[in-house]
Amino acid sequence: MYHVTTWKNWLNIQEHGLVPQLLPAELWDAFPSKQATYLGVDIALVEGFLEGYLYDMFPDENEFALLEVNVPSGIRTIPDPEMGLDDEGKPYAYAVLDIIPAECVILLRKETVS
Repeated sequence: MYHVTTWKNWLNIQEHGLVPQLLPAELWDAFPSKQATYLGVDIALVEGFLEGYLYDMFPDENEFALLEVNVPSGIRTIPDPEMGLDDEGKPYAYAVLDIIPAECVILLRKETVS
């Protein structure tokens, strides 16, 4: 699976792992936890978040990290209800409710925007 975040967050992930963050209040009823990490199953989907969402969400940031995440067994994941299902009924993305250890997160590339 894949995740995109700011470069500053990537530096923190290397030390503490991928720690779930507080979800927007409108999603609290959809998840069993108020904190989660979003992971996309397709790299193109996550790259789309980078180009269309994170730039706007973090206007003061110009460095981002595209990450590959190997979710260990026992980590609680649920389909992300906002992203829906593909033609085969499989989720496009998941919400991860537990901390993913740092050794399970790999930097694919750094993106710098001007």
